[in-house]
Amino acid sequence: MTIRISRLEQYLDWFKSMTYLDKIAVKTRTRALRRGEVYNCYLGRGVGSEEEKYRPCLIIQNDDGNIHSANTIVAPITSAAGTPRVTVPILGTYRYSENGMTKTLSGYILLGNIVTVSKARLGQSCLATLTREMNEINEKIMVSTGVYKLYNESVHKNRKSVRTIKRMSNEINALRKKVQDTEQRLIDNGIRV
Repeated sequence: MTIRISRLEQYLDWFKSMTYLDKIAVKTRTRALRRGEVYNCYLGRGVGSEEEKYRPCLIIQNDDGNIHSANTIVAPITSAAGTPRVTVPILGTYRYSENGMTKTLSGYILLGNIVTVSKARLGQSCLATLTREMNEINEKIMVSTGVYKLYNESVHKNRKSVRTIKRMSNEINALRKKVQDTEQRLIDNGIRV
């Protein structure tokens, strides 16, 4: 096994950063975050093709979870387009200030790489709040997690059940009509019902 010294140095630097982040984690537990906000995030060093380093990330955890948890769920934003089924391009114009410079948020939200992180990993200020992309983000989160397929199957079963209920209701109404007609004929013939 060959170990690259440069990569080992990166992991050691990340370990140093993790130690600091762990130290401040208690102070960040109650940070107020909202779904749809973008923060820079220390993702650290990844394994294999995991997203890594300090990069913008979209908060995708629900607001209730963000209030009560010391962690949040994020999706990394990168300049490289990922798999279209689980990637959303940033189409809106979102400007933010960083180190005294005005920047524009751009890139792709990688919903195939969502991760839970401590709030301590997030930068101090919100870079932007996404609005235009949220419907597509919601759909692609469902695709990424497999919920979309289950949802479609459930909708299909529900529609089938609704059709069955309508058919049975029509049959019941037809039977009621037959009973009413039979009762009326009996009454017309002088038979007490």
